[in-house]
Amino acid sequence: MSQSPHAKDEEKPYDQEIDIHVATPYGVTGHLAIPAAKPEKPATPPTTPGFGWDPAKYTVEYESSVDAAGKLFFKVLHIVSDKNEVVINAPALARFRGRGKLHAVVTIDADGPDGTVIQHRVDGSFDIEGVPFDAKKQQFYIVGANLRSFDENLIDVFHRLLEANPELAKSKRGFTVNVGGRLDVEGTTEPIAGKFTATFSKKNRSHGAN
Repeated sequence: MSQSPHAKDEEKPYDQEIDIHVATPYGVTGHLAIPAAKPEKPATPPTTPGFGWDPAKYTVEYESSVDAAGKLFFKVLHIVSDKNEVVINAPALARFRGRGKLHAVVTIDADGPDGTVIQHRVDGSFDIEGVPFDAKKQQFYIVGANLRSFDENLIDVFHRLLEANPELAKSKRGFTVNVGGRLDVEGTTEPIAGKFTATFSKKNRSHGAN
């Protein structure tokens, strides 16, 4: 048997036929054009998701007071999350042995009582050292003293938001907390993105000077 490739179209290198002759006990056959198998294109590797915050819901508890001149003051007391930790999800194939340093950047976009987006945005940033990695869950997690530091920084951002936008105290719609930043771990820097949701809840009201 002899064979030689015979291209039908030079612009289509895989649109080919194999020209063969087959030797049989009765002689050699004429030209037999056998289509060549076209190799499959390599599969596109799946996109690996990056590092992201696990969604959480916060209730921001505050109190207000009015001074002798009738000016309203706010104070954020504390925040309550629907979870007892803050989690950063890592890609499925990520492997880390050490702890990470977190630089978080918080930007709040709030919906007003009438559903309009409040133009005034509040930004804040802070660092947290020693964020551990759970290899089984593929997560960095913020607990204990780190969680208290995280919450204290959020309280400061929420306080400034309420001072600048007192109408938010009447809103039942809540608002979105955009949390970005980066995670420095084992010589690499990984960007982080995600969103939390939050609502204000009035704790109590007192009158008199602030």
